[in-house]
Amino acid sequence: MMAWTYLIILMATDRLARLHAVSYSFYKSHDFFHKYPSFTIDERWTNMMKLFLSSLTDCFIKAAEFKKEEYKMLFSTLESNKDALTEKLGDMPTNPKKLKIPCLAHGDYWTNNMMFQYDNDVSTDQMFPPHNIMMIDWGNTMFRDPLLDLQYLIYTSTTLSLRKQHLEEILHHYHSTFTTTTNDLGVRVNNWDFQDFMEDWNNTRYFGCIMGALNNILTLSKAGGKYQKQRGSISSNKFKAKIEIKLSKLLIGPMTKLFLHPSMQKVAVDMMLKPFKKIIMELESCDEKTQSRVFDLFNEAWQQGVFDV
Repeated sequence: MMAWTYLIILMATDRLARLHAVSYSFYKSHDFFHKYPSFTIDERWTNMMKLFLSSLTDCFIKAAEFKKEEYKMLFSTLESNKDALTEKLGDMPTNPKKLKIPCLAHGDYWTNNMMFQYDNDVSTDQMFPPHNIMMIDWGNTMFRDPLLDLQYLIYTSTTLSLRKQHLEEILHHYHSTFTTTTNDLGVRVNNWDFQDFMEDWNNTRYFGCIMGALNNILTLSKAGGKYQKQRGSISSNKFKAKIEIKLSKLLIGPMTKLFLHPSMQKVAVDMMLKPFKKIIMELESCDEKTQSRVFDLFNEAWQQGVFDV
């Protein structure tokens, strides 16, 4: 089973590296934001991201109270350094002009947002490993640091044992594919050899840990499953559904402007986090598999020095 998972992650990494490489090459050779102004991101989103990650970290620290003795040093270090860690991410999530490697990022890149093409033997009902994948759900697409996509893929869609065995190979494959593709497109990436890449990878690991933990608890816990169903539900009344969609389209612009105002950002982040907080605070009552995946992420990051500043 791990062999299949590794193959899938390697394919997903390859596809992601090519997306990033092509978009980077296009960005470097065209006036992208003049042609596609909708991809211009308001810089105030940077502060929103910092508030969101900091508040999310607080939630996990509180939810892990029942493991306080077992992970005392881990969460003590995280709590002491969370503001500095959030600041360390800087403008990477939102401001392409300040990025070293600006790329079109998927924004929600994990195995649940991929379609797989398989071959199978109908006579024996035997399933073979997938030989092709396609990305779906492009609702969070934006220009940002490409390693945030890669962090999200790795820490939402792999187990600790797979990372121990194959992470270095996966990272080498991403970097090699990205640089080879950009070179083939005539846009050489300067000052980004594998050592530079790894430095950027380590600088974004905090994002991978926190978002990986959130995704795991949302997808593996019972409370998270209920939230996903409610979030994805559409009114069975067609007329009512159309009204809801039109109303949301009318409100999204004014509401976004309102919540981006500095005085409203804390309120906006609290609203965004409200459903997640309730689910995270139920971590103690989650099954062993869910708890293991979440604490593996935090412990792995701590042992790698991710929470040190």
